[in-house]
Amino acid sequence: MRKNQTKQIYTENTAVRTPPTLPPITLWSGPHRAMQRPPLRVREPPSSITKYDPDRHRISNRPCQTNGKHK
Repeated sequence: MRKNQTKQIYTENTAVRTPPTLPPITLWSGPHRAMQRPPLRVREPPSSITKYDPDRHRISNRPCQTNGKHK
């Protein structure tokens, strides 16, 4: 039978067409696995994460405003 050709299964008086079957999925093993490279890792986090800037994280001394009214 040719590749991608449908085969007929005869059930009683009617022919039923079935789609071609796909080959089984195989996983890589042996030397192929050794050829795969591990994912790259970042040696240290970006500087923006590690630095603490007190001016950015300081709570302002201004009064809170809600809907234009002072608390």
